[in-house]
Amino acid sequence: MAGPSLDMQGGVASVAKGYVEGGLGEMCDLTYIETACDGSKPKKALTFARALSRFRRELPSADVVHIHTSMRGSFDRKYRLAAMARKAGKHIVLHEHDGEFAALYEDADDAYRSKVREFFGWADRVIVLSEELAGLRVNMLDRFADFIEQGWGRG
Repeated sequence: MAGPSLDMQGGVASVAKGYVEGGLGEMCDLTYIETACDGSKPKKALTFARALSRFRRELPSADVVHIHTSMRGSFDRKYRLAAMARKAGKHIVLHEHDGEFAALYEDADDAYRSKVREFFGWADRVIVLSEELAGLRVNMLDRFADFIEQGWGRG
């Protein structure tokens, strides 16, 4: 699983932390790779460089790659991870967290939209934050998206 540092504030980190601390690792062989952190640009770049290195090492033993993403800063980073997973023939789950996805996608240029469609096209499953967003993904990307209630884990 790849996503932001579990120490970061925000929804993506909270969801990922819920999976990691909620017992998912007891159900499968889970490795969490932190791809982003708070701090300076050099610190953030170093964090992603380390994530790429670890991702390359862990990828051969992975059956499924679960990537947390959004349309803004994390998209380009996660695109690289998804491309590596696809090339390695891995099953890909994209967990998209950006509630403003539709507006950002509609405002993007054709090249960026094409890249977004390619990215989501690689996924075996796409998970979104709401049933409404799942419907938008179908209309914009011509693919099914799953809505999974957030807050999974032990209660």
